[in-house]
Amino acid sequence: MRREIKIAGLDKIDAVNESGEGTVFRGRRVKEIETIVKILPYPVNLDRKDDPGTLAYLREVKRLKHLNHVPNIHVVKILNTGLTENDQFPYIEAELIKGPDLEELLTLPNNAVFKLDQVVDLATQLTDALAHSHSAMVKHGRINSNNIRLNSETGSYVLLNFGRTFLTDEQRRAELKHARAPEYLASEQLNGEILFETDIYGLGIILFQVLTGTLPERQSADSNLTADPDKIPAPSIGQQIKERRYENLPLSWTDIEKKQEMIIPVWLSNIVSICLQEDPSKRYSNGIKLQEALKASQAKGKESASIENTIAPIKPAEKKEVIPTPIAPPPVVSAPQKEGIEKPKDADDKDAEIKRLKALIIQKEGQLDVYKYQSADYNPDSNKLNLSKPVFYALLGLIILFGVIAAYSYFFRKPESLSTMTTYTDSDTTGYEADSFQNLTADMYADSLSAIDTAALVRSLPPIPEEDEKATTETSSSKSNEEDARAGR
Repeated sequence: MRREIKIAGLDKIDAVNESGEGTVFRGRRVKEIETIVKILPYPVNLDRKDDPGTLAYLREVKRLKHLNHVPNIHVVKILNTGLTENDQFPYIEAELIKGPDLEELLTLPNNAVFKLDQVVDLATQLTDALAHSHSAMVKHGRINSNNIRLNSETGSYVLLNFGRTFLTDEQRRAELKHARAPEYLASEQLNGEILFETDIYGLGIILFQVLTGTLPERQSADSNLTADPDKIPAPSIGQQIKERRYENLPLSWTDIEKKQEMIIPVWLSNIVSICLQEDPSKRYSNGIKLQEALKASQAKGKESASIENTIAPIKPAEKKEVIPTPIAPPPVVSAPQKEGIEKPKDADDKDAEIKRLKALIIQKEGQLDVYKYQSADYNPDSNKLNLSKPVFYALLGLIILFGVIAAYSYFFRKPESLSTMTTYTDSDTTGYEADSFQNLTADMYADSLSAIDTAALVRSLPPIPEEDEKATTETSSSKSNEEDARAGR
């Protein structure tokens, strides 16, 4: 038999038994672990066996030992219970769960509401915790957002802070004056009682809170009468869930996400409504019954979804050429006026309906403006000619080019007559004599002169008057005499 062995975190390892399957040792764990210890405010005297406080302590210590016989990942592990040595106060030592509690997960910068799949996941885990606790006959007695923690190591929600049942009914009634979260208390807790149905009510508060971001408005135990006849009765739980969830949807969610997240399963609203009944007898009797109802509802929901998915799809019609048309703005939805639709029955319902319709109108008007500006045919300045930048710059370049060509033609183009003239230099006429030049000139004009009909030209002239003719003759004779005289000289 092996006598010595070393294992990290264990001390005083002694051999107990050895067989063909291996050796059994006994050891003591020395590794430090962090725990959390809860001290209850009322001491217990174990010598007084008939004391209600002593009886409650002994009963609950035995039940807490059964709680961890079969470990559950959603229930905190109880490590030790007992009394303090000096003053005999009951204490409960449990493992320390690291991670944010539910209250931190519902405050900024986080969203005030969970998505539907997160709500269902939370409900599944917490109902499993309650079913495990109630099967061990352990009641929690104070389920609220501070006693539910998200384990950062496992990613699971864990139910913490057991021990309320260590107190007597009288001690719990006295403690109500200093209750930290009275809004989570069921009606029977006001009398100091803790039932299995009390935990069901606390879970209903949690589910309502993660669905809406608020706490529910309490309803009267009597559904027909209220304590104050002039007071308007509280809306149903289902109606409160729809209205408050719509009001507290995160702005960071898209319109598609908001629309999907408002499709709350009917079975989920019904479960929350049953959990929040003021009369304990109308709630689920314990966590086991609640877990069965939740599983059955989820199975029906999945079955209906699978049936919808297995329906044979309609054969698509033949494709036709579709002429694209501008996007038409969505019609503004007005308040329904058809018969058979229930109208608000009280003032609060009417105010809520008016607010909803106003918000819807504002939303649709904003969408209409967006669609207008997205439409290709929409032009707020229809009397103006809109040109794109490339077309504008191209036209501007052409105008400048034509202007340059016109200016150049006006200032720098030579006249036609000048361009057809021939210039002769001295070198071109060298070798020509004067007579030859005169002959050349006569030859140049001979053809043009021979082409003129002299007789026809004379006949076309008007007749000369006689006086003018005489004057002309005298003038010509005088000129001839002057020429003769010059010649005689």
